[in-house]
Amino acid sequence: MAASLLKCGSRAPTVAIALALLVLCCTALPSSAKDMNVLSRVLYAAFFVEQGAAMCSVPSVALSDDDRALFINTKNYAQWIKQRVSSDLPPDEVAFLLKAAADRAKGEMDEVIKILRLYPPDREIAELTLWCTTKMTSFAAKIVGGYVKEREKIDDIIKKAKED
Repeated sequence: MAASLLKCGSRAPTVAIALALLVLCCTALPSSAKDMNVLSRVLYAAFFVEQGAAMCSVPSVALSDDDRALFINTKNYAQWIKQRVSSDLPPDEVAFLLKAAADRAKGEMDEVIKILRLYPPDREIAELTLWCTTKMTSFAAKIVGGYVKEREKIDDIIKKAKED
C-alpha cells in the first residue's frame, strides 16, 4: 500500500511523509535549548562503566582487590552522575536522556558479549577476565579518576549543558 501511495502523481504522499516526520521529531526530542547530547554522553559513560563493572564482578572472573574496589566505585559514580544529570530536569527529559544513554551503553556491551561468545565455552571466562583486566579496568579508572580529580569541572559541564 505504501508503494502504491508513492507512485501516484499527487503530492499527498510527500506531504503526509513530511508531516509524519515532523510529528515524530517534535515528540521524540524534548523541546529545549539544553545540550542533550552532552548530558547523554555523560550518562552513557556512567552506564557503560556500571554495566562493564557488573560483567567483571562475577565470581568466576579473577580480579585484584584494587580492581574489585574500582568496579564498586563505578557503581557509586554512576549513581552520582544519574542524580546530577536528572536533577532539575522535567521527567520527559530525564526519561529521554536515561533511555538514550542506557540504550547506547547496552548496544556496546552487547557487542562485547557477542565477541566473547565467539570463544569456546572453556575460553569464554578467560577472555572475559582478560577484557576486564585490560580494557574495562582502564576505562573505569579513567572515568572514576576523572570524577575524583575533576568533580567541579564535571559539575560545571553538566550545569552548562542544562542551561536553557
